Amino acid sequence: MHETSRGLLELTEILVAGLDFPAQRNLLTAKCAELFDVRAAALLGLDADGAWVVEAASEETAELLTRIELAYEQGPGVDAFRTGECVECTDLGGATLRWPRFAPLAVEAGVAAAFGLPCRLRDEVVGAMTLYMNVPGPLPTRSEELRRGLVNAVTLGVTAYRGREMAVRAGQLQNALDSRVTIEQAKGMLAERQQVTVDEAFAALRGYARKNGVKMREVARDVVKGVLKLPSKG
Repeated sequence: MHETSRGLLELTEILVAGLDFPAQRNLLTAKCAELFDVRAAALLGLDADGAWVVEAASEETAELLTRIELAYEQGPGVDAFRTGECVECTDLGGATLRWPRFAPLAVEAGVAAAFGLPCRLRDEVVGAMTLYMNVPGPLPTRSEELRRGLVNAVTLGVTAYRGREMAVRAGQLQNALDSRVTIEQAKGMLAERQQVTVDEAFAALRGYARKNGVKMREVARDVVKGVLKLPSKG
């Protein structure tokens, strides 16, 4: 099988198995390191709030260095994320002016060269992969087709996961909002019916929920529907 096809097939098999973070994502970066023929790989992404995070790393050193990139906001992955362009440094020993905090720490960790590859979804940069090598020099020869295919596959996997995560979070926020609206309605109705203050109505809802071991939103829902009539204070 052609190198490009084989590499993409192996990566796709990981993605199809389910990008079950954190187990599958680390397997994903390990496979990328193998296919790129480098020491290690790490993946930068965005969390649900839009903040940079280390999504995955093929080994502990790669994860540590990528966290250092984020802490100092310098390094190949961060630069690739910012610019949307491929970033290469074939000799980190000579990159102290370029990355004064990151480069010395990377060299101390035994990394001699590093490269950042942006992960794009159409015109948007949604992540970046950092590749680390033990020896100075360019990336091992790989077809541009393979490089592009690997990064695209990773991009799709990560964005699919984030999409599911954001959908779940949106659902949770909507449920919380719906509950709050229902509770406010119940407070108002109860206050009017029993001629008490809104605070007293809220205390009655909460007290009934605690006494009967049910959630307050369920009590409020039944009050609004007229299914439940709480006893008045007097």
